Amino acid sequence: MPRPMIVGLLLMSLPLGAAEDEDAWVVQRQTWEHALAAGHGVVVSNPFGSIRVRGWDRPMVSAIANIQKRSVNPATATLESETADGQLILEVTFPSEEKPEWQKKPRRVDLTVLVPSNIEIVAKSANDLVEVKSFDGDVTAETGIGDIFVKTKGAVNITCRQGKITVFMMSTKWARPSSLETVHGTATVFFQDSANALVTVETAGKLVTDFSAEIETEPLKRKKRATIRIGQGGQPFEIRSNMGQIEIMRFFND
Repeated sequence: MPRPMIVGLLLMSLPLGAAEDEDAWVVQRQTWEHALAAGHGVVVSNPFGSIRVRGWDRPMVSAIANIQKRSVNPATATLESETADGQLILEVTFPSEEKPEWQKKPRRVDLTVLVPSNIEIVAKSANDLVEVKSFDGDVTAETGIGDIFVKTKGAVNITCRQGKITVFMMSTKWARPSSLETVHGTATVFFQDSANALVTVETAGKLVTDFSAEIETEPLKRKKRATIRIGQGGQPFEIRSNMGQIEIMRFFND
């Protein structure tokens, strides 16, 4: 397999202070490309900021990392990659030998990745935005405290402790089950009017839906369980939340 190529690295100092001022910021842009083998999926991990994924029609993975850090921080983030178990794994890292005093300095990396639109994608952020658009394949999106936005024709697996979740299910049937799990925050899932799905919801928060629902309550646990049959039913979509508001909404895809 051809080795990934670092296409470019651009450094510039923002005029936020003198060069010796530790409050001055440095901005770096790193670009990366790799041919993707047929049948392979992509895993993207960024513990230092947001992830934005876009689908395209090329058999390539292309990434742009916008890196921000204090000028006194000598460490530079890099995009590391490996191929394992039929997946291309792309991860944002800082050097492991980085001194503890530098680890305390503010730093941020925002990552944009272009991938073939029909593959399986896994996108993991520590505590920031995960966004997947213009996509046809299955999506796994994970973050701790941050928003998630997904628009795909495939199945989804969403995990978020706290943040706003928005999912557009752009197909009317799916080959695999879907799931969404959150603790707090509002989760909104949009289904086409002509979709076929069996949605189950469990939450102690508010439930809002455009579709008919069968609801059971557990007064002692302050939780409610709802079953929502959309169309003729179909693949299950399981949604679990502790205290979050869950919204199951209808949209028309003209």
